[in-house]
Amino acid sequence: MNSESDFIHESKEEEFAKLIEKINRAKRNAIKYKDSEADLGFENLHYKLVCEAGDYIHWFEENGTLENIETKYPDLQTALTLGDISKKTIKEEFEAIFLGFYNDENADSEMVKRELWDKKRWTNCSKLLLDVCEKHGINKSELKINKPAFKLIPIQ
Repeated sequence: MNSESDFIHESKEEEFAKLIEKINRAKRNAIKYKDSEADLGFENLHYKLVCEAGDYIHWFEENGTLENIETKYPDLQTALTLGDISKKTIKEEFEAIFLGFYNDENADSEMVKRELWDKKRWTNCSKLLLDVCEKHGINKSELKINKPAFKLIPIQ
């Protein structure tokens, strides 16, 4: 490796270390507050951070250093999964993810589309979106205008 690629790799490792700390904190909070009456968003935060970690893991794999990362973080798999801390229905899970993005002013439109319009995960994305919007008094037709992160969602 040359010094530039060494620097890039070290930077990625430092960023990944910080991300793992955030993931572990979100997981602890999700477990701690799982029975709270209010949805505090920790499960959703954990999910978003794990998605971000997936990009790093892919980068490490592409650059031949994933094994080093797995050695450095032996509990990586455990950190990346919440396990079955609560039994949410598909509708509740969709709602939690939707609200996480809806309340995040910095939500990425590509990620919003990838997560909410995943037809393998959700059998009827349009219906789930309609139900969530109705439940929370959100005008579905104005969603793209008021929330730019939803601009790629094929709202009808």
